Amino acid sequence: MKIAIIGTGSMGGAFAKAWASSGHELVLYNRSRDKAEQLAKELEEAQVVPSLSEALSEVAVVLFAVKPKDVVHLSRECSGLKWQGPSPTIFSVLAGVSLRALQELFPWGGSFFRSMPSLSIAYKRGVIAVTTSDPPPESMKKLLSLLGECFWVEEGLMNSMTALVGSAPAYFCTLIEAFMQGGIELGVPAEQALNLALCAAEGAIAIIRKQGVHPAVVHAQIASPGGTTIAGQRFLEEYKIRAAISAALRGAKERAEEMGYSSNSLKG
Repeated sequence: MKIAIIGTGSMGGAFAKAWASSGHELVLYNRSRDKAEQLAKELEEAQVVPSLSEALSEVAVVLFAVKPKDVVHLSRECSGLKWQGPSPTIFSVLAGVSLRALQELFPWGGSFFRSMPSLSIAYKRGVIAVTTSDPPPESMKKLLSLLGECFWVEEGLMNSMTALVGSAPAYFCTLIEAFMQGGIELGVPAEQALNLALCAAEGAIAIIRKQGVHPAVVHAQIASPGGTTIAGQRFLEEYKIRAAISAALRGAKERAEEMGYSSNSLKG
């Protein structure tokens, strides 16, 4: 499948790496051509083009991975294009830009998809939340399955997905860093402390997935009465770790709502 990736920053690059390794033909366009060429050097199959018109020529899918504030300018650049052949599928990772806004900004498109991915899609271990106004074709489902776990959600949940999918990996990194720092304070060498923290996280996830139970069940299996785990858990509760995580997710969602772009706000 021929795919145009418009915007080759962190997220555009993550999609490119996942799809290129699966044999798809990629066309890369970025305002800063150097950035697109740097990404192309990392990929086996990718062509860098100097203009939008070349990027959008005879492609099946267009991925918009620019900054949301640049979407109006991008729309204006696209408005004068002479379109030939079937309309491509429009796939957006633009936070806060609704499906309706996308349809009005890019009226030449075919099907429209709005998504919120995690950066780990580059390694095919990501999570991606997707919404669309039409039933997705099998070709699109297959394309998205190459990225990791794909969740189809109602558009009203997309701001929540911004917190749980897009931002949450950063919060997990903070937790891992905290475990690493804690291990160092206990006398464990830094590299070993990091590896142990990563293994502990992977182990907890593996148990939950294998047993198919609530995390609290696994917690109870580990925390024996009067033992070391219970002694440490008391401090987690005292410092309100649960409340802190909930607040972080709430803050990310609220910021996504503030950044929201409707069709009317984009026209302004």
